[in-house]
Amino acid sequence: MKTIESILQNKSFSSNTEVCPGCENHCTVRTFSFGNGQRYFSGNQCEKVYSNSKTHNTSKGVNMFAEKYKLLFSRSTQSTAKNTNRSLRIGIPRGLGIYEDYPFWHTLLTECGIEVVLSRGSSNSLYENGIRSIVADNICFPAKLMHGHIMDLITRKVDRILYPWVVYERKEDEHSGNSFNCPVVSGYSDVINSSISTEKNYNIPLDAPVINFANTELLVSSCIDYLSQFGLSTSRIKAAVAKAQIVQQVYLDEAEARCMAVLEQAEKDNRPIILLAARPYHTDPMIEHRISQSIADMGIDVITENIATHAGADVYNKINAVSQWAYPNRIFK
Repeated sequence: MKTIESILQNKSFSSNTEVCPGCENHCTVRTFSFGNGQRYFSGNQCEKVYSNSKTHNTSKGVNMFAEKYKLLFSRSTQSTAKNTNRSLRIGIPRGLGIYEDYPFWHTLLTECGIEVVLSRGSSNSLYENGIRSIVADNICFPAKLMHGHIMDLITRKVDRILYPWVVYERKEDEHSGNSFNCPVVSGYSDVINSSISTEKNYNIPLDAPVINFANTELLVSSCIDYLSQFGLSTSRIKAAVAKAQIVQQVYLDEAEARCMAVLEQAEKDNRPIILLAARPYHTDPMIEHRISQSIADMGIDVITENIATHAGADVYNKINAVSQWAYPNRIFK
């Protein structure tokens, strides 16, 4: 049997340090490569390489959080509409309420001939770039992360930044009390305005039109008020709103249907499945701490709260709570 000393002397393996590109942490992992083609890791810096064994079942479960992320953001940011105003670039921060309504805003702007610039995916470096402007330590982490996304859009020299005041989300269930948005999600543009002052300090206006997704008439009116400043006709804006509503609903229907399909398949295959109850912005892997991926890696299917968009309305007869918040209403159901 070869001793460690003899292996070292014969140099039958090589060792090098690698930066793992698997997530935003970019951990340093030491790799040992042997002559027979096997690779082993040391340091336990990353859960992806905790185990060197390849004998266990590596079949992974479905991760609907990862699928939802792609379904939400895999959209061309270039406008294909006629009469495109290619000189106007509006940035949208990838955070908070945008994780619910991005298909609407993306479609609305591109249909109006405006180029959409979406901030980069969340990372430690992006978060750190916005730390200086965070004014309250006790605010939630998703809100803190927004500062980094705003700074990312500033460095990309967009013409304007859009983060709307969404007071009401869509009322998905007539039995619910209301469809209010979280006050932080609704009004965080005011915090950004006072803490970063994008227009004063960077000459980039931060647009925050007041939006009511529960009332189409008010929604159209607000969009006309906002977009008419760019020389767009009322008829074009109305058509863009109509298409944006359709695209948004298609996205929500696809997310719901996919969750239901995963559930039905798991029941047929007798596979374990977990509904990871969360708010839309937990689709962000950094906010979610990749919990869904860790569960899926164990061979367990993971679905999102979208499965309860229409199902489970009888819960309102059972809960001792006021069902007035759009996101928690899904979690109740």
